[in-house]
Amino acid sequence: MKRILQSSFVLVLFLQISCNTIKISSEFDDTVDFPQYNAYQLSDRALDLPLNKLNGSVLISAIETQMEEKGFTKTNNNQLIVDVYVNTEDRMEDNSYMTGYGGFAKNNPRYKHYVVGSIFILFIDKADNQLVWQGVAEGTVTEKEEKVEDQIREAVAKIFEKYPPAK
Repeated sequence: MKRILQSSFVLVLFLQISCNTIKISSEFDDTVDFPQYNAYQLSDRALDLPLNKLNGSVLISAIETQMEEKGFTKTNNNQLIVDVYVNTEDRMEDNSYMTGYGGFAKNNPRYKHYVVGSIFILFIDKADNQLVWQGVAEGTVTEKEEKVEDQIREAVAKIFEKYPPAK
């Protein structure tokens, strides 16, 4: 239960990040012919993310919108399974500095705690159950509660800019 609450908190915070700090990456199987894919379904895990109901709905809706814009049809008779993960990581930055003169020095510790949140979107070929494409958004989490839904949609849109991959 603690992990579910932590994951929900993580996604909420991740989605509140400043859009300028989102890093996007993707990987793909270069032997795959991506134009062959035109139908998908969401994985059971994607439909049961450990997030609060609103943010989970916004994330799934953003993915479905992007899939539709890419020409995919959502169906049970599909070629791709779309899976989604969210993750956070606590980090600490040391900004300590020294002051003083004449042989006297003082250490002035300054530590900055921050959280990095990630959204992973995976495309799995249903026929052979192999990962064929992965897009990731990563950013520093803030505690601002403004424009969360827009930020979720923007992070997902930026991930989908990497699909289909350029070979």
